[in-house]
Amino acid sequence: MKKNLKTVALAVTALSVFVACQNQPAENNQGAENAANNAAVTENVVENNAAGAETTEVAAGEIAHIGMGFDGSIKGTDAEGEKPATASGGGYAGLVAFDSEGKIVAAKFDVIQPSITLDEAGVPGTFEEIESKNVLGDAYGMKKASEIGKEWYEQAEAFADYITGKTVDEVKNIPTKVKDEKHQNVADTPDLASSVTIDIGSFQSLVEEAYATKAEAAGATYIGLDLAASDRSKAEEGKPTKVGFNIYATGVAVDQEGKIVQTLIDVVQPSIEFADGAFADAEEVQTKNELGDAYGMKKASEIGLEWYEQADNFEAYTIGKTAEEVVAIPTKMRDESHMNVADTPDLSSTVSIDIGDFQNNVVAAVENAHS
Repeated sequence: MKKNLKTVALAVTALSVFVACQNQPAENNQGAENAANNAAVTENVVENNAAGAETTEVAAGEIAHIGMGFDGSIKGTDAEGEKPATASGGGYAGLVAFDSEGKIVAAKFDVIQPSITLDEAGVPGTFEEIESKNVLGDAYGMKKASEIGKEWYEQAEAFADYITGKTVDEVKNIPTKVKDEKHQNVADTPDLASSVTIDIGSFQSLVEEAYATKAEAAGATYIGLDLAASDRSKAEEGKPTKVGFNIYATGVAVDQEGKIVQTLIDVVQPSIEFADGAFADAEEVQTKNELGDAYGMKKASEIGLEWYEQADNFEAYTIGKTAEEVVAIPTKMRDESHMNVADTPDLSSTVSIDIGDFQNNVVAAVENAHS
């Protein structure tokens, strides 16, 4: 959930005391020199990380790496009677910490489900900010319908506890069965089924994806995960309405002092068209990191870098900082679509995209690590 940076800074100050006690930007071309300089910076980051990986020794049972699985979806429901047409998105994330032997040390799972309604003319209504299932907590309202009397977040935590100490292959091989059309992969082992009755198929896939994309996090003690969403719908006369969302996933690993050891950031932008009173079929969507060079930012970038490369550079820049220091990174307004671009040379030379959401979401993920 987005927060005003000033408000977040105050919240993070309090957090720091607690810890101590225990769209692709339109960019112009500034030539090859900036791109070359940036490439050198990026290469140094990679070399430094590689050197650290070679010299860091981590005992089994301690956090050595973290990885984040992240998927997105969208579906449209046409109007029926008094019910308006509605587009519903989904962002599904799993942040997993692994030890040096590949066993799971800790895990967090979350889901966010933004939605927006359309009027009779197909114009999207006002988007309302929404919280993830974990943030909603008891307000999500699953407990009253649960056969085991547990909320969604309680079941997600129970699954995370169950897989701690297991390898990815052991998680993949947890027995499941079909319960009904909406629950194709419910746990089929008594010790897990007694505490988790929701579908675990996506959890299993997210763990596998997290391991495949893991990054070094030696020295970390806690992990935190944040999901947030915003609207990117567009209605133009004479064209199909495009209904869509930006869904942000941010994972962090922090040490005992509250300093960031590793940051993982990704965004998915599911969208669907609406025309002549009906939604088109939704297409499969990839995250920006999964799209890689195919996202197509590099050709418009003044520093010659793709979105994932700039996100990598921002992640590297946060390492060693506290959440308070991340939210305090100076920014400036470049244009109406870029209200918070980096205003410090050491970062702006490698990151020219808007970092306002990155800052807010890192802060929220660090807060989550301590909750």
